[in-house]
Amino acid sequence: MIDDDLAPHKAYDFLNQKADAEKPGAGQNYCIHCGIYFINIETLELHLRTRKHKKRVRELQLEPHTQDEADRAAGMGNFLMPEERIVRDLQIGDQVRDQGYIAEQDEEKMEEIKRNMSTDEPKRKKRKTSMFIEVKSKAAAITL
Repeated sequence: MIDDDLAPHKAYDFLNQKADAEKPGAGQNYCIHCGIYFINIETLELHLRTRKHKKRVRELQLEPHTQDEADRAAGMGNFLMPEERIVRDLQIGDQVRDQGYIAEQDEEKMEEIKRNMSTDEPKRKKRKTSMFIEVKSKAAAITL
């Protein structure tokens, strides 16, 4: 249950996970409010700005209903209003990522940059003919 995951000792464990190849993004990009793993940090950043995430954070400000609370609302005890709690929104800097995972991601990005910037591509050859099409005017054709 996501509400249990917001407890400080569990939240710390979720935000400081070791790399796990079984989870999306090796378990390094997790939204603790929504309970979703993301494949990279960019998609997590996009998610944190969505309406769905912001709505979820607002919903988590009220504690979830319990059976005790339902009984009191039904007349078996004194009704108490649910308490509001402070839920801090997740920031990208809150997660401590596994250093091995970060090094691997940096290596992959550098290899991709090298592949894209390599000079192995054939250069364009110069055109033997002109790019322009010669157009003869009707006036020149009539005079001939």
